[in-house]
Amino acid sequence: MAGRTATVLVEDLRCTCCAEDVLDAVRGVDGVPSAGLDYQRAELRVEYDPALTDEEAVRQAVRERGYRCEGDPGGASTGQLAHTVQLAPITCATKCDRMQYEMPHTRADEQHRDPSQEAAHEGHGGMSHDMSDPTMATALERDMRNRFFIALALTIPVVLLSPLAVNTFGIELVDSQTRAAG
Repeated sequence: MAGRTATVLVEDLRCTCCAEDVLDAVRGVDGVPSAGLDYQRAELRVEYDPALTDEEAVRQAVRERGYRCEGDPGGASTGQLAHTVQLAPITCATKCDRMQYEMPHTRADEQHRDPSQEAAHEGHGGMSHDMSDPTMATALERDMRNRFFIALALTIPVVLLSPLAVNTFGIELVDSQTRAAG
């Protein structure tokens, strides 16, 4: 019988180790010959044999690892929120920074380091750090561009309303007498 493909959106992915955890669970389901996960989109794509399993078994494997599938009720657990808080100072709340695992002073390093994989990945605790990966480079570029435009949008009014605009450019948007009165 021909295999089927299921696409499941996985919620609550916090880091690349979370994504690997989901993939390990799904690949362990009988009747699943292959599975891949687009981390940035949180999209899990699974090929399965309908004679041995179904899409609900795949979703259940995701849930058993502590993640939710799109449409599942409830919100993030306390443990997932705590994990996000641990990563926030490192990643600035983005999914783009994989270099966080090289910072030994963070709790994220302790939580994700797998000593059994040290030799296989030259001391990177089982994590690949290929920053030349085109997907990673594109994500980092997009993130930096977005941050630049947000900073620019916030900087322009500050400069225009400051003495710098008056002294340097001769632009006075607010009358100095109005400032003194206010």
